[in-house]
Amino acid sequence: MLSRKRPRRAPGPAMSHAAVLLLLAACTCEAAPEPAAEDRGASPRDFFPARPGDRWRMDSGESLAVTALTEDGVAVFFGSDRTSAERYRVTDDAVLLVTPEGEAIAPWLERPMEVGHRWRYSLGDAQCEAQYATVETTAEVAGLSFEHCIEVRRRCQYPAGKPFPVATAELREETWCPYVGRVEETLRLDPRPSIEGAPAERRWRVAYYRVAGAPAPPRPERFDCDGFLLMETDVQAACGPRLRQTERSDEGGCTLRFAGPDGELTVHAERLDRPVTADDADAQLTALAPEASVLRDEDDLRIRAGEGMNTEGGAFALAQGEHVIAVRWSAACPLERARRLAPLLRSLVSE
Repeated sequence: MLSRKRPRRAPGPAMSHAAVLLLLAACTCEAAPEPAAEDRGASPRDFFPARPGDRWRMDSGESLAVTALTEDGVAVFFGSDRTSAERYRVTDDAVLLVTPEGEAIAPWLERPMEVGHRWRYSLGDAQCEAQYATVETTAEVAGLSFEHCIEVRRRCQYPAGKPFPVATAELREETWCPYVGRVEETLRLDPRPSIEGAPAERRWRVAYYRVAGAPAPPRPERFDCDGFLLMETDVQAACGPRLRQTERSDEGGCTLRFAGPDGELTVHAERLDRPVTADDADAQLTALAPEASVLRDEDDLRIRAGEGMNTEGGAFALAQGEHVIAVRWSAACPLERARRLAPLLRSLVSE
């Protein structure tokens, strides 16, 4: 297994040339080189986080999250740009793409993790091949510098028909880093699709992430929805599939609204740059549910509700360090369902 060596904060303009010279002068020893990835016994598990709640935001604006872990250990991934989930089984020997029933479809990563190792698999009518181009590269991810990253080159050959009218090769170059997962990908299609405006190449990088066990990225200077990473699927898991995100506002933090046939659910998160007080929580409750009059504390939640709080609506608030999060529920997501979000909401702002 890889050692838990903390990644470096990515270099920025704040370090002057004089400061660099001082650091060099202070070091009189030469660090021994670290062994290559294959010599350290690197495992695919090290490069594929799959805990419920793990999530990533790309610089393209898309988000990806682990929404569940089944009883037999299959991680369910859902993205903001996807209409269906992907499921993976993660072991020390391989990361397997699997069916909803848990049957293996294809190895996504596998041992031995050494340069030149290649493996083949099928995805429907496509014949695919992947190989490790390098197992020792460095990548800048969300303000941190990660070492011992790997590069995977993947090629899938699709026959003429669907989804492409002519035979097409899908070429992917992927970078994976320890404990944080896939951090960069470049996708090209050969030949280029004949659809007008279709790009010749698509590339994305991880801009921010919340991954259990991974070093936390630097705190964003401004707190908004890009740093909160609550997804529609999180709300649907707690409240039901009929709720859809209808509004996002980055004014004064992050406000997200989700609507369904029976009403709405609103989540507001804010960072105060000081420890949150009970008065801060009450102020958020009053703003979200001014008509609710009954206040009480329950399970570390500050709750404001009316007489029929489970159906008529109300709000609860929680404090996590310098963050205060308030949730207004309605019949679309009654209190007993809405409060299921509380542990996840705390994790999204924990430092």
